[in-house]
Amino acid sequence: MADLDEPPSFSDEIRSQLVTIEVSEEKQQFSVHHDLLTASSKFFKAAFEGEFREATIKTIPLVDTAPQQVQDFLDWLYFRRLPAETERDEQMKCRFCGSDCPTRSQSSNQGKDDDLLQAYPQFLSLSADQEEALDKLFQREPLPLLYVFADRYDIPALRRKIVDKLWYCFEESNTLPSFLSIAGVGSLLPTTSPLLRLWIDLYIDGYCMEDDASRTCSLELAARQKLPFEFIYAVMVGLSNQKFEEPRQGMKKLCAYHEHPQDETTITACTDEITKRRKETRDSLNREEISERRIKVKLK
Repeated sequence: MADLDEPPSFSDEIRSQLVTIEVSEEKQQFSVHHDLLTASSKFFKAAFEGEFREATIKTIPLVDTAPQQVQDFLDWLYFRRLPAETERDEQMKCRFCGSDCPTRSQSSNQGKDDDLLQAYPQFLSLSADQEEALDKLFQREPLPLLYVFADRYDIPALRRKIVDKLWYCFEESNTLPSFLSIAGVGSLLPTTSPLLRLWIDLYIDGYCMEDDASRTCSLELAARQKLPFEFIYAVMVGLSNQKFEEPRQGMKKLCAYHEHPQDETTITACTDEITKRRKETRDSLNREEISERRIKVKLK
């Protein structure tokens, strides 16, 4: 098979045989090339090439999997394209729930003394409506959901691609993942997973209570009490190990979150490959920019 960072080639690597992925109560079906699917996942390889019923009927039902997760997976499988961040309407001001939160500015006029009194708020029990709203909101987080899919069905190349993208996102914007994303993923995966290890380190590296002033979304605040205890403990230990008045050292190099041996030889090879790909990406963007400039000059 071709490099899993590149779109697949159908010239001589992939046969025409199709298999079917079936999801949801409506039994929505997706056809996919057998060779491409089984090369990306040990789970699907075992299902379609082992002694299971799926190998005979060429169809596999996926329980607790949304159609959108499969669509996003197939976008990556065929085109190496990841879903964008959750889309927000320009008129919607809240980056957490995607609506015009009535609670957004509730603390903007509070004085410093009031802020100190509010430093350790009581966590109230969530109502059934709040629990349902949080679950629906998490279903709108495409990258975390796709990572859960990649973990559940053993797709290491996809897991790595998502971790890479989220690592670069933090490097560029310093925006921490939401409590909602952490709570949602943490309820489905162990804190030893690369994604949660990355998020733990990001909070060690970048969290401060002053930043919570931007978290006035009632649903985002409600998600705090659903954070995994293991996540909170890991962040607490990481923060306690930081040296006073020195820059925090939480976030590690990208290679540390890859699922390969962490010996010097492997790390060096991985780092070199990352550097090469980043250069290729920059060169490609530069070529596109030059091409666009030439077109604009000709149009003038």
